[in-house]
Amino acid sequence: MPPELIRFVGLWHMHQPDYRLPGTPGRAAMPWTRLHAAKDYVDIVELLGSRDDVRMAVGYLAAIRDKETMLDWEFGPVEEKYALLNRYHVEVPKDETDQVTDLNYSWKKIKKEADTITENLRTMQPGFRKGLIRNVRMFVVDVVQFRNDFEGGGPGVPGLPPLEANERLRKFQRLFEERERKWEAYVAGEKLFGLPVTQYPELEKTKAELKLLDKLYSLYTTVLGTVTDFNETPWSGIQEPDTIGGMVKKLEEFQLACKKMPKELRGWDAYIELKKTVDDFLESLPLIELLANPSLRPRHWAALEELTGQKLNVGSDTFKLSSLLDAGLLNHGDDVEEIATSAVKELAIEGKLQAIADDWSARTLTFGAFKSRGNLVLDGGATAEMMEALEESQMALGSMLASRFVVPFQDVANEWVEKLSSVAEILELWMNVQAMWQYLEAVFTSGDISKQLPQESKRFQGIDKNWVKIMSKGNENPAVISYIFGNDVLKQLLPHMV
Repeated sequence: MPPELIRFVGLWHMHQPDYRLPGTPGRAAMPWTRLHAAKDYVDIVELLGSRDDVRMAVGYLAAIRDKETMLDWEFGPVEEKYALLNRYHVEVPKDETDQVTDLNYSWKKIKKEADTITENLRTMQPGFRKGLIRNVRMFVVDVVQFRNDFEGGGPGVPGLPPLEANERLRKFQRLFEERERKWEAYVAGEKLFGLPVTQYPELEKTKAELKLLDKLYSLYTTVLGTVTDFNETPWSGIQEPDTIGGMVKKLEEFQLACKKMPKELRGWDAYIELKKTVDDFLESLPLIELLANPSLRPRHWAALEELTGQKLNVGSDTFKLSSLLDAGLLNHGDDVEEIATSAVKELAIEGKLQAIADDWSARTLTFGAFKSRGNLVLDGGATAEMMEALEESQMALGSMLASRFVVPFQDVANEWVEKLSSVAEILELWMNVQAMWQYLEAVFTSGDISKQLPQESKRFQGIDKNWVKIMSKGNENPAVISYIFGNDVLKQLLPHMV
């Protein structure tokens, strides 16, 4: 490649944005940056011809004058570079080469149109100027009237309910926006024609007040909308793990926004109402969280219904947070908290009782072999551990029965006290009998002793027979509670075997 072409490609790369078309082998959509900028001025003529905005026209004319010298100087190099590309047979899209060819013609056309528009503006200026002055005078009167209407019927009228004040605020915001557009247009016109810029203190004051009030009423409507959404939450949704935490976080954000509100707004009814709404709802959430606890049973809801005199169908799909609040539960805060707290305590006791029941329902007796006669003895180590567990469970039951929250489960707790006490008593007796049986069995299995003590031997044979019977049944049903508790055979035989 010739050196001059290499240099040109390097310059091209330095100035050319990435105009390559997606999906094509590197084909550029437009020529390099300067050509692209020059092309845009071709469209200005059509734009100017379609608008009668004098300020905009003057702006475009100024831009054309600023670019005139630069573009006159750069068009020549652009044409030379494209000629170089053509000389070395570099492929360039036809529409691009057509644009280069038309550059001088289009630029001359733009300058001619600009001269024409400039002359037209000089002719039209007196009429525009006169109309602007007339419109400004009328606008001054309108602004004063608008301010009077704002003061007499706007959102700041004393005693106005916040909701109505919010509606008036939105109305006057729309009316102000209409006048603000005129304000900007008239100021621009006055600057364009070199006229003194008219001041509108009423609009400036109203703008500042509207901006301030918008902070208040935007927060006010957001708070009301959010609290309404909270109240419409189904009770099943309130019981989900993160629901109340999310409510607390949102309301704390509202509290912070209230604290940041300008001091001059804190006496407004809307501020007082929204702050009270946020504080009251936030204050009620701990109680609501207690009531959402799954520990509450039908008996607790029945107690709450009796307290409020209202039906609380918490199991219904239509029951919402608002249903709970409308029942007046917050008016009985201390009593509601007592019921809800009791439910949590009762659930803990219920869980402990269930744990004891599950534990002892699964425990079994452990038997060991005796000589060659089979499993005829209780395992000493396992049985000792079971005796300790029995003692611990009885102590836990005693602690539960000492609590005032045991009332719903008192019968169940007493039943387990009876079961475990009976099992412990019989198991202790059983181990004593086992020790004596093992000793006598060794004595009376000796032929000499049996002959010397025939009556005692005969009695031991009866004891031995009953012992084997007890142990055989135990092996068949080793569950501690089901075999020992209520077993009349054990109660009757063991005391007579000692």
